[in-house]
Amino acid sequence: MWKYEPALNYWIPQADFPSTASSSAFVINGVPYVSSTNGLFYKFDDAMNSWIQKASPGTPDDGVGFSIGDFGYLGLGNVQSIYRYSTNSDSWTQETNFPGTVRTGAVASVSNNKAYLGLGTAFGNGSPLSDYWEFTPSQLIKTQEEVIAFSCKISPNPTLGKFSVSNMEVLNQFEKISMLNQNGKIVYQFRLSEGTKEFDASELSNGLYFLVLEKSNMQTYVGKIVLSK
Repeated sequence: MWKYEPALNYWIPQADFPSTASSSAFVINGVPYVSSTNGLFYKFDDAMNSWIQKASPGTPDDGVGFSIGDFGYLGLGNVQSIYRYSTNSDSWTQETNFPGTVRTGAVASVSNNKAYLGLGTAFGNGSPLSDYWEFTPSQLIKTQEEVIAFSCKISPNPTLGKFSVSNMEVLNQFEKISMLNQNGKIVYQFRLSEGTKEFDASELSNGLYFLVLEKSNMQTYVGKIVLSK
């Protein structure tokens, strides 16, 4: 690996990558993270000029990487999976699968806390792809405080398990409503049918959850709900 010093307009050699060829990478707060073609994952320590092995998501060869805020993301290659990496816990969480064609050589860019990824070639036959997709990571739900413009009221809240969401006009525009925990992971889903507005999450543990309405590739934040049994 090489490090570029813009003030000197000069490249400085760094420690060699310790595994097989790199597959995909992202940068969080100025720190590079790189996955290898054999599924291993490393962080580069600039001060020590050394590589530190971290938890691996087992991502395939020739995937794509990007970062949003304090989280990194890897995925695609020969699968549709997207994984989110937390530097605090050195752990991976699977996000919603990429809905497009499975591909290698995809590219990604980030703007306003959303990622845009696509292009590349179809896995298996190598045909070029020109589609591009917008990705909104689930962990953003944790910090979103504004309720959707449509007025949806959750009651009772706190609840023992059963609750209702008002405004049928809004609910009927979506296919399902999901409950996410504080790590942004979907823990319960309800299919919406015409007239559905009452739900039962009694199986879940006590705690704070987030409600999200979903349709196709769109997610719309509804609000918070507390289970207290």
